[in-house]
Amino acid sequence: MAYETIFKSRDDLANSFRDDKTGGALLDLVGQIGESVEWFEMLVSMMNSARARVIAAASYAELHGYLLENA
Repeated sequence: MAYETIFKSRDDLANSFRDDKTGGALLDLVGQIGESVEWFEMLVSMMNSARARVIAAASYAELHGYLLENA
């Protein structure tokens, strides 16, 4: 349903609120999308942290001569 709303016009979406069932589903969708956004933001944060740790480890390895010559 979230994918379908991307391609609907503003008028079509506004008219959806005339029907209690569809309007309620759209309001629920807003909450679900918000939860998904929060989850993906947490995932991005975790991935950025992992990336930073790998970069820091590579820097440490280079400073201490751990990196292979032809790697």
